[in-house]
Amino acid sequence: DPSKSFIDITIDTESVDTANAGRDKHLKSGDFFSAAEFPVMTFKSKSFTKGAGSSYTVAGDLTLHGVTKPVTAVLAVTGTNSTPKGEVVGVEATFAIKRTDFGMKSFVDNGMLGDDVSLVVALEGNNLPEEK
Repeated sequence: DPSKSFIDITIDTESVDTANAGRDKHLKSGDFFSAAEFPVMTFKSKSFTKGAGSSYTVAGDLTLHGVTKPVTAVLAVTGTNSTPKGEVVGVEATFAIKRTDFGMKSFVDNGMLGDDVSLVVALEGNNLPEEK
C-alpha cells in the first residue's frame, strides 16, 4: 500500500566520494556543499503515488545547504526478495533540482557549470511484520 510508505534519508555531506581527492575537497567546500557548515542533507517523504508499471511518484522535503524545499522524485522498484523478516524491496529514486534553489550559486552565473542537477539515490527497505 503506497500510502503507508515513507522515506527518511540522512546523508553525511562529508561522505562525498568521486574517487578524486581534489574534486572531493572542492565539493565539500563553500563552493558547493559547505560540509563543515551543513554536515547533512535530508529527504523526508510526505506522499507516495502509484505510477506506471513499478514506478511511484514521491513528494517530500529536501534539505540541502541549509535550505528546505519541496521536491518530487520518480521512484522505480529495482527488485524484490522474500526473507524471514518480510519482503525486501530495492528502489532507485531520481530527483531533479536546481542548485541555486538551495543557495549553491558558484560557477552558475559565469556559465562554467549548469544549474540543473539530477540526484540518484538507491535504497533497500523492507516491510517488517507487525509484532504481536
